[in-house]
Amino acid sequence: RLGSAVRGLRPRGMARGRFWLSPVWIDQLMCRFSRWALALQKSYGSKLLFTIFCAHHLLKGFCGGSGSHGMAGSAMEFTYRSYGVSGPQLQVFMSVALLPWSMKAIMGLMSDGFPIFGYRKAPYLIISGLAALVAYAMLGLEGLRRSYGGAPMPLPLVTGSFFIVFFQMALTDLLIEGRYSEQVKLVPERGPDLITFVLSGMSIAALCATVVSGWLIDRYSSNACYLVALPFAGAILWPASCNYLQETRVSARCR
Repeated sequence: RLGSAVRGLRPRGMARGRFWLSPVWIDQLMCRFSRWALALQKSYGSKLLFTIFCAHHLLKGFCGGSGSHGMAGSAMEFTYRSYGVSGPQLQVFMSVALLPWSMKAIMGLMSDGFPIFGYRKAPYLIISGLAALVAYAMLGLEGLRRSYGGAPMPLPLVTGSFFIVFFQMALTDLLIEGRYSEQVKLVPERGPDLITFVLSGMSIAALCATVVSGWLIDRYSSNACYLVALPFAGAILWPASCNYLQETRVSARCR
């Protein structure tokens, strides 16, 4: 696929071997990528692209592995195993922790029907983000606390922390998807490029999370994954608090 992707980049008359050994194809590929990125920025704006980067690439891709893997999901089973949880109990706890992905319809109704301070998206992103940061910190510092002789965190509290972590991912995924879907309707000719940007970045981030989480679990413990994921999960607070979604305040009559 790489050869077919850059076949049109080889100058006429240049041997194939010399082409692959020269930096020409890399330069031309980077130029095409730059033009593609600039076209996206011109069509949808840098604020929306940065919000997608924080929400889908960093949060859903790196922290969540596109759903239930990534830094949080990969370490979750090891965390439960450290408590000596049996197989059937493990499935129950993980099902409860991943329940937010099945609650997206309720989240959508809640954000549309009950705006906070006149805004339907940003307050929910900020509240869920702050709660998730607390949950990441509790899960990450649990191993340190136990190493100093502290009592282990109760399993219901561990499951509740995971529930909050994945609740933030599911809610952010829903709200940001809704926002860029509105923009795709306005500029439909660039819609496939925007979807490519979302999915490719998410896949690359999930791949990086798989490598990093495996190394952290093997070298340190599963708790280290949550501390590493914490700043990436909190990145969405920046565009949400600065209104990068460009929401307009809903009047009291429309609430």
